[in-house]
Amino acid sequence: MYLRASEKLTSTLVAATLIVVTVIVFTQSVTDPVNVTKLFFLGAFSFAALGAASRLFGKKFIKGNSAILLVLALFLGSAVSTLLASKAPFSQSFYGVYGRNNGFLLYFMLVILFIATLSISGKELFGKFLVALIIAGTVNVIYALWVLAFGDFISWNNQYGNLLGTLGNPNFIGSFFGMFAALLFAVVVSKQEPKFKRITGLIILPLVFLGIVQSHAVQGKVLFIAGAGVVFFYWVRDKFQSVYGSLIYIFLAGTGFAFALFGTLQKGPLSGILYKESVSLRGEYWHAGWITGLTNPFFGAGFDSYGDWYRRSRRESALSIPGIDTVSNAAHNVFLDIFAFGGWPLFISYILMVLMVVNSIVKFTLRNRKFDSQFVGLTAVWFCYQLQSAISINQIGLAIWGWTFGAAILAYERADRESIVTNTESLRKKITGKHSTKHSSKEPVISSGLVAGLASVVGMIIAVPPLSADMRWRSAQISQDANRVEALLRPSYLNPINTFEFNNIVGVFEANGLADLAHQASLEAVRFNPDSFDAWRNINLLSTSTQAEKDLALSNMKRLDPLNQTLGIKK
Repeated sequence: MYLRASEKLTSTLVAATLIVVTVIVFTQSVTDPVNVTKLFFLGAFSFAALGAASRLFGKKFIKGNSAILLVLALFLGSAVSTLLASKAPFSQSFYGVYGRNNGFLLYFMLVILFIATLSISGKELFGKFLVALIIAGTVNVIYALWVLAFGDFISWNNQYGNLLGTLGNPNFIGSFFGMFAALLFAVVVSKQEPKFKRITGLIILPLVFLGIVQSHAVQGKVLFIAGAGVVFFYWVRDKFQSVYGSLIYIFLAGTGFAFALFGTLQKGPLSGILYKESVSLRGEYWHAGWITGLTNPFFGAGFDSYGDWYRRSRRESALSIPGIDTVSNAAHNVFLDIFAFGGWPLFISYILMVLMVVNSIVKFTLRNRKFDSQFVGLTAVWFCYQLQSAISINQIGLAIWGWTFGAAILAYERADRESIVTNTESLRKKITGKHSTKHSSKEPVISSGLVAGLASVVGMIIAVPPLSADMRWRSAQISQDANRVEALLRPSYLNPINTFEFNNIVGVFEANGLADLAHQASLEAVRFNPDSFDAWRNINLLSTSTQAEKDLALSNMKRLDPLNQTLGIKK
C-alpha cells in the first residue's frame, strides 16, 4: 500500500516540477529573470521527486529498466568525466554560462527527473503530466492575451518586441505553444476524453495558435503541424483497420515533411513561408558545434563551453553571415551542443536514450491499434520537443518536457506490456484455481513525504549558487559601490564566478574611471578563463595595460579567432 502512495506522490511532484519550472519568472533582485530561477526550482522539485520515488527502486524496477538505466549511467559517467577533464573553468562547466545555465548540474537534475518518472507504473498516473502541460499552457495563453490587450506587466527588457511568455524568448514560447497545441489536438480528436474536455480543448486551441502567430516564431508553427501530424497518424490507424490506410498516410505525411524541410532550407514552393535568415545562421552555428566536438572527441570542450570555442571552430563563410563579430554561446541544436560539451561518449549515450524512447513508441504502436489519448499525447509532445531541440537551444523550461515525457513513454509502454502479462496470468490462475498469497509489507517509519522534503532541501542547496550570485551582482549594480562590485571577484560557494560577470565588471570599472581596478579585474578574468576572447580583448583595449600584456592579449585573440584577419590592424 505504501509503495502505491509513494508512486502517487512521485507522479504529483513530477507534474508540479513541470508546472512550476515552466511558469516561474522572477524579475526582482536578479539580472536573469528566467534561467537561474528555473534552475533553482528544478533543483528543489526534481530532488523531491527522486526522494519520493526512492522506495520504488527495488529489484523489479532495476530488472524492468536495466537497459535504460545502463544508458543513463553511461551518460552520467561521461558527464562526470567531462566535468573533471575539461579545461574550462569548473564553475562554468558545473553551473553553465550566464543566460543559459546548461551546465553539468542541469543535465544531472534532468537525469534525476527522468529516473523519478521512470519509477511510475500506474498508467492512470501519467495523465497528471498531460494535465500539467494544460495548466502551464493555459497560464501562458492567459498571459499572452493580457499582453496583447493591455501590455506586459512583467518588468523585463523585451528586446524582441514579441510575446515572450514565461520562457523569456519568442522562439521558446512559440515552441512551447506548438507542444501545447499538439496535446490539445490529441484531446479534441479522442473519443476516450469526456465531451466537456474536448469542447474546452477546441476553444483553447485557436487561442494557442494566436499565441504562436504573435510570437512570430516559425518553429512554433512547424511544431504544431508536426505534432498534429503525429496525432492524426494514430487517429487514422484507429479509424482504418487496414494497414494500407496507415501506409498512405505515412507517405503523404512524409512528402509534406520533405517539402517543409526543403522550405526551411530556402528550397521548394514553401521557402517563402518557412525560410528565415536565422536558418542560415543556425547552419554556421551547427558547423561550429560539430567541429568543436571533433576537436575534443573524448571529453568534449566542457559543459556550456561552446561559446569559448565558436570563433576557433567556425568556417570562413561565418565571417560574412552572421559576421566577424557576431558570436554564439550555443550551437542551436541540442544534439550538437551535447557533442561539443562532452565529445563522442556523451553524444552517443544521449542518442541511445532517444533511440530507446523511439523503440518504446514503435513497440506500443505495433501492439495497440486503438487510439490511446494518453500515449498519443505523450508521444506528440515528445516528438515536438525533439524537433525543437534539433533547431534550437536546450532552454530549461522546454528541456524538462522532453526528458520527462521521454521517461513517461518508456514507463507507459512497460506498464502496458506488464498489464498484458498480468491479465494473462490472472486468467490462467482463474482457470486452474490457483491463487498466490500476498504478504503485506510493513510500512516504513519514515514516510515518502518526509524523504521528499529532505531531498528537496538538498536540491535547493545544490542549485542556489547561480541564483545567489546573480542576486549579488544585481545588488552591487544598483548600489554603484566599487567595493561591493570588487567583492564579486572573490569566489565562494554562494558566489560562483562566471566569465560574463568578470568581463562586465571590467566594463563597469572602466566606465566609471576606475582604470586600475578595471586592469586588475581584466587580469583576473584571463586567469579564470584563458579561453575567453572577450577577456583578452579587454586587456588589449585598456590604456593601463602594458605593451607586453597587450602583445600577449593579441596573441591569444589570434589563437582563439584564427580566421579573423582584422586583429591587430589599427583603424
